[in-house]
Amino acid sequence: MSSLRQLLETPVEDVTTIVNYKDFTFTLSGRPDATILAMYGDEAKLKNSALHLSKLAKKPISTTFAAHVEMLPLLLVAPAGEKKYDKSEVLKLALNHGPLFLLLVQAATKILGLVPPTDEGEDPIAEVAVKNSSAAA
Repeated sequence: MSSLRQLLETPVEDVTTIVNYKDFTFTLSGRPDATILAMYGDEAKLKNSALHLSKLAKKPISTTFAAHVEMLPLLLVAPAGEKKYDKSEVLKLALNHGPLFLLLVQAATKILGLVPPTDEGEDPIAEVAVKNSSAAA
C-alpha cells in the first residue's frame, strides 16, 4: 500500500487487549477513534468532568485523571450478559485499586495509539503496577 487513499479504504481493525491482575482477567477492545481521541483535547469537557468526579470522589481530580476515567468505560468490555461499565464504577476502581486502574489505562492508551509499543514485551509501567499490587496483597 503506497497511497493515503488506499489506506483510507482499509477499515481500522479493533484491537483487543487482555489485562491480568491477581485472579482477575479484564478485556479492553476498541480502535483509535476520533471521538475518543478528541476527548483528550477538549479542555472544557475535561474540566467539567474533573469537577464532577471530584464531587463523587470527595477529593480533587485532575483533567488527565478525568480523561482516563472517561476513556476506560468506552474500551473496557463487561462480562457477557452484564451492562457496560460506567464512569462511576471506573472512578471507584481508580480510588480503590490504583495498580489495576493504571494497568487498564496503559492498555487503553496502547489501543488508542497514544503510547508507542515497548520493545520485546518490556513494560515498565506494568512492572511497577504489578510490584505495587503484590506489595498490597
